[in-house]
Amino acid sequence: MKPLSLPLVPYLLVFVLGVNFHYQEALPYPLLIILLAVVILGYFSFKSPFYWRTPFWGIIFFYLGIYTAEVDQLLSKKHYAKLEPTEINTIEIELQQRLRESKNAYRFYAEITAVNGKSSEGRILFQLQKDSLLAPLFLGDKLQVRDHLSPIQSPTTPKGFNYRDYLHSLSIYHQLRTTSSKVQFLGHSKKPLIKIKNHLLKKLNQSALKHSTKEILKTMLLGERSSLNANTMDQYAKAGVVHLFAISGLHIGLLMLLFQWLLRPLVYLPHGRLIRLIGVLALLWCYAFFVGASASVLRSVTLFSAYHIGMQSQRKTPTAYLVLLSMAILLFFQPRFILQLGFQMSYLAVFGILFLHPLMQLKFRYKALQWFWNLTTVSLAAQIAVAPISIYHFQQFPGLFLLSNWAILPFIGFFLYFGLGCIVWMLFFVLPKPIVFFLDALVSKMNQLVFWIGGQEEFIFTSLVMDEFTLGLVYALLILTVIVLYQKKIQWLLLAGCCVALLQWHLYSSPAKAEKRFWIAHAYGETILVEKRGKSFTFHSNDPLDEHHFIVNHFTQNYSHSNWMTQPLFNGYIIDEKQLYIIEKDWPTELKLKPNAYYLLKKNPKINLERLVKKQNPKMIIIDGSNTAFYIERWEKTLKETNTAYYITTRMGTYEFNRENEE
Repeated sequence: MKPLSLPLVPYLLVFVLGVNFHYQEALPYPLLIILLAVVILGYFSFKSPFYWRTPFWGIIFFYLGIYTAEVDQLLSKKHYAKLEPTEINTIEIELQQRLRESKNAYRFYAEITAVNGKSSEGRILFQLQKDSLLAPLFLGDKLQVRDHLSPIQSPTTPKGFNYRDYLHSLSIYHQLRTTSSKVQFLGHSKKPLIKIKNHLLKKLNQSALKHSTKEILKTMLLGERSSLNANTMDQYAKAGVVHLFAISGLHIGLLMLLFQWLLRPLVYLPHGRLIRLIGVLALLWCYAFFVGASASVLRSVTLFSAYHIGMQSQRKTPTAYLVLLSMAILLFFQPRFILQLGFQMSYLAVFGILFLHPLMQLKFRYKALQWFWNLTTVSLAAQIAVAPISIYHFQQFPGLFLLSNWAILPFIGFFLYFGLGCIVWMLFFVLPKPIVFFLDALVSKMNQLVFWIGGQEEFIFTSLVMDEFTLGLVYALLILTVIVLYQKKIQWLLLAGCCVALLQWHLYSSPAKAEKRFWIAHAYGETILVEKRGKSFTFHSNDPLDEHHFIVNHFTQNYSHSNWMTQPLFNGYIIDEKQLYIIEKDWPTELKLKPNAYYLLKKNPKINLERLVKKQNPKMIIIDGSNTAFYIERWEKTLKETNTAYYITTRMGTYEFNRENEE
């Protein structure tokens, strides 16, 4: 049975497109999505004797997707944002998920339960300053905090990872930064799964295992990525096997096989198959919530639940249909999942395996060779599907990903089963020394291999820049290529050819070759102006800059370029007929200033800002990261009183001279 021949497929597709359409703000994506929805409905309408039926219900499902996403954004009456809390609040929270701690603070996602004595709800980012006298915090702990909420800050550099948008996709809009003196402990969680997890983490921390072994077990089996060393994560990413740290299809599939084997004796009872089915599904979902119910976990558990039900009902339902159905179900209940990169890459990898892997199939005489070829093609199919979006977001590609997968994947099943057995054993007993030695050696060898592969810098392709339109064209070409290889029809081949021509035209006529852009970067204690002319960067600064400086590295990694250079700062610049003056401690007072210009305050200049504003009537005052908080607060008060436009990079991020900023 072909997945596209099933009656619900077009409606599921346009529902997913409708959800995505709601979150798109900039053209041409809404138009492209509508066009794609029309093409899907038109294609299926010609295959139906009732030509009106498919477009009619398709439009209903498309708007159902939009409506579902719209409803998800509405705040409930009990949401803390609607209670109009005072500046200093008494907030009761429950810790939900531990994040990687910073140098100075412990970090958690937390659920608000009350504000100023009123029952409330809503998620926040909770950051608690480190204190030697502070008792350790556990998941589910209930705290009362006397402090104020603050909004999540925008990214300080353009095209960087937008942590604010990511938190918004998790329905988190505010953060609570506080100290231990303002926190009162209310009690531990009484939820069984959380109590078991905290006990397990405590036992694991007390074990004789090496720290590196503990962090790998916590990440791969318990979903606790906060304990993972950042360097370890980076090396696994460079080796192309970072997906092992996301509990997803590989982990859930192995767990489902384990649960089926453990519950096999139930088959011999009356209605035993049904009882085993319910038992396996219950264990899978308990594990999903036990490890934190991330998007990848929920996707995998939903998919394998549908697959397991289909197997027990003896229906031959195509796996691609089940994957699409699981996506639609998850987006119906959690539309914001579609904004999360992990969710997008997870489904892209699965669809890549389902549609690309069969095209690479070859028959070999020897089973070992056949198994090796299947492992290779599955890895290739998944990597082809996720490579464009990975390059778009991370600007790099691991050239040795196949070597990593060949070396690790054959043994990952044994490692997961053995690690899980050790964790269960630790609930009741102390791990024997031979087991500790063997598990430490296993993790050590795996890390050594991954670190060696990740250290081959010449095979890690960096500074790969791709814009949104190119990303869309690459995926359109990939989809059309798959359709051509399956259906072998001339019309699809012509469409693929048109897509190639459009992609070549776009790359050749890219505006990046002739564009002129100018930024005032945010850097603590420094003033850095960034100028881009075509594919050349010029970094203006009086401080020493090299390729390792985070501003230089960020712009050269995220924007297509051929070379870059540095220059000292000038007193003034002309940017597209706009005047920019730099005012610092020793700025030349004899400099003739033009009215309606832009002014950049640098290094705490001692000036009478009110007099400058009245005399020069500036278009905007820009305050960068080289100024201290004392001066910034004083200047901001003056600018508000004089009703003068201003921009503070500390809070608003890098400033770019363009129409949007002027408005």
